[in-house]
Amino acid sequence: MKFSVQTLETKSEIRTLNWIGGNLVDLAHGGRVYGLDGSVAPSGLYWGGVFDLCVVSPSGHFAALCQRLGTKGLILDLSHQPPVLLREINRSYYDAEVYEYPVAFVTHEGVELLVHCPDEYCRLEVEDVVTGNSMLNSEMSRQRKPADFFHSRLTISPSSRRMLSAGWIWHPFDTVALFDIQSVLARPTTLDLVTCPGLDDWNEVNSAAFVDDETLLISANSLKVTYGDGEGHEKACIRMLSLADGKTLHQFNVDLAAGVMMPLGGEHVATFYQHPKVFHIPTGELIASWPEIHSGSDTSSIVHHLQKSPAMAFDRKHNRFAVASGQEIVVISVLTE
Repeated sequence: MKFSVQTLETKSEIRTLNWIGGNLVDLAHGGRVYGLDGSVAPSGLYWGGVFDLCVVSPSGHFAALCQRLGTKGLILDLSHQPPVLLREINRSYYDAEVYEYPVAFVTHEGVELLVHCPDEYCRLEVEDVVTGNSMLNSEMSRQRKPADFFHSRLTISPSSRRMLSAGWIWHPFDTVALFDIQSVLARPTTLDLVTCPGLDDWNEVNSAAFVDDETLLISANSLKVTYGDGEGHEKACIRMLSLADGKTLHQFNVDLAAGVMMPLGGEHVATFYQHPKVFHIPTGELIASWPEIHSGSDTSSIVHHLQKSPAMAFDRKHNRFAVASGQEIVVISVLTE
């Protein structure tokens, strides 16, 4: 596996970074576009300086621009130029300053829907993106009794079949909840369960990522990272799970933590704790590492105590990622053989 490394000058700080139409876009700065040819297209829009987390829908038509450690968010229509503000969203104040805002877009029967927690930290809702109307059965929704789980880092599988919430329970303990989208829309009470196959022999799950609709990567930090001043020197661990039966397909150790993970095809994963690294999943072999690129120390949805991580963007379709650093963006791509 070979890689190309490209550096783009930005001449300004980056607050959010997303791949849209083959370009890198900072929607927190109104939609400033950074082309891979080095061009910069500024925007005259101004959303205020409080937003630092952005999620773009699979089609690229919508975006949620939020306060990573706050309660406020905006839903934007990106099909217009410049983008149009559709509505505001909010989440509960409860510990909002501690962990990442939970928000995602999911596609069902060709329609993109918004998933977030507008009322309670533990209660996921599915809405029409534009109107905010609930897409869940109202009678069944009245029967819901959400588990005491802080939803965060919502992730959708490649074909929108499943959804993952990588959040935490008190006091604090990182874990994950897995949902089938079809079941959620048919029976909203399934949103109230915190379950995932294959975790019976696992302690905490500090981060997770879909390889495909049927396969999940999960990671656990070493005790030294989890507790900060712990005496343990246990290695961190990455495991590949089959969601069909909960069986472990592969497992290997890494130093300290994996942090944010991005699968590269079915056999490799990029991890972003401290700096980007690429591992071969079946063997655990370190394939590549870029220690000169700072990519943050996030190892959980709870990030209030850490220095803010740089904005990053992941493009799984083209096996590439970008990390903002100061007044430049570094783009790393897997070269096709």
